[in-house]
Amino acid sequence: MKTQNPYLSVIIPAFNEEKSLDRGVLGEVYSYLNKQKFTWEVLVVSDGSTDLTDKIVTNFVKAHKGFYLLKEPHRGKGGTVISGSLSAKGKIILFTDMDLWLCGLEIFGS
Repeated sequence: MKTQNPYLSVIIPAFNEEKSLDRGVLGEVYSYLNKQKFTWEVLVVSDGSTDLTDKIVTNFVKAHKGFYLLKEPHRGKGGTVISGSLSAKGKIILFTDMDLWLCGLEIFGS
């Protein structure tokens, strides 16, 4: 669960990820992280999305503690990674793509 001093910050860049979000990706990330013993936060960094990405993430964030949405102008993945890393509070920062989140998080599950 999220605390002021999370052990892990997960940064997920997002540009027009409506389809991935509709498949429940953030719910899967939440379910996985919520089972872990370490503290965490998830920063979804929207890269100027023009679809429903921001709306879907905003609704998810309201209902799930530890998730945050950062809205950025479109600057590409590098810009979202930089913004996310500057906002992250975790001792460890993990970057993962919306469609590859499990691969990155599996290293913390053991």
